[in-house]
Amino acid sequence: MGGRLPRVARALSATHVRSARADPPRRIYEQVIEVRAGRVVAQSIRRQGPDDRVYLLRVIIDMWPEGPEVVTTYKTGRIAKYWKGVQ
Repeated sequence: MGGRLPRVARALSATHVRSARADPPRRIYEQVIEVRAGRVVAQSIRRQGPDDRVYLLRVIIDMWPEGPEVVTTYKTGRIAKYWKGVQ
């Protein structure tokens, strides 16, 4: 919860991480899944790079009374594994 935004070193921009702090995250992300009480995974399918590569941006967020706290953020190409509703 402080001023510093945590992120893993996987070529994510600070803008991606800042957007995860939106309250509620459902306004920005296509899917928000509650994984346990007080923790959600917000995720969105995005495109990046000159070849317009598709990836899934996943943001793990702890929901505190003081506001959301980003635990970690990462992107993955394994959309079928994580996207709810894809088998």
